[in-house]
Amino acid sequence: MANDCLVTKLKGVVDNDNLMKLGEVDIQISDVTQTVDVFFNIISTENVTLENYTQNFVDVNKQDTGINKKTGTSVSAFALQGDKIAIYPKYSITSVSMSTFFADSGFTPKDINYMSSLATFKGTLFGDLDDITEVNRNMVLFTALKGSLSGHLASLTKFSNVREIKLGSNGYNVEGNLQDLAPLTSLKILHLGECGKVAGSIEAFVLAQVALGRSTVSSQEALKCGYFSMTNITFNGQPITSLNVKDLYWQPNALDSSKTDITFDGVTVTVPISVV
Repeated sequence: MANDCLVTKLKGVVDNDNLMKLGEVDIQISDVTQTVDVFFNIISTENVTLENYTQNFVDVNKQDTGINKKTGTSVSAFALQGDKIAIYPKYSITSVSMSTFFADSGFTPKDINYMSSLATFKGTLFGDLDDITEVNRNMVLFTALKGSLSGHLASLTKFSNVREIKLGSNGYNVEGNLQDLAPLTSLKILHLGECGKVAGSIEAFVLAQVALGRSTVSSQEALKCGYFSMTNITFNGQPITSLNVKDLYWQPNALDSSKTDITFDGVTVTVPISVV
């Protein structure tokens, strides 16, 4: 029995540039001062297009470049207040960099879904971290210092091999426990900005990493922890008060293999491995 197909022409034009393209990400720029613009740099293994739907891109001096679309494996441009920016297709993008100065607009977690080659993200991020689903688990750098985020810290473990996580003032509504990040045994840099709803202890985090096979982190390869004072994370039973980046490292106790020596900000405590 043959398959019949009825094709109906819709009224009006449906194939113009107002329709989102396959794999397109749109960003409407707002809340940028007169003296600050937004810079985009996109790198991809295949051609990617950076397009300004509002006007032409500008140069570093905010002068019209006469160009509103750039295509290539590495594209960059400056855009201004009110511009609508499109990036497409997103599937082969390996690096996203967006200046975050005063920007009240940017990417969402859903935007980076299906960027299956994305290794580096640095930009403004808005939305629920729990919306992160189909991502490159080999991402190595995730920096989102501006914007507004919610959801759970544990959602970042979907970047299972990530080495650097930096959240800033956008993390105030992110919930969770530092121990939620224990599966990220490749972490080298961890900044939690103003994640005031994140709690836990350094010791529990370390012991959870030890249980997953990361038994030693040398002082030379210390995990750089920043801005924990804005959280409810403790060390040695005390809240962390310093805003500065501090070194965290650990090793099995030399006299008792059932214990681990944990050093944070120059202070060392010895903790039984069985205590998590």
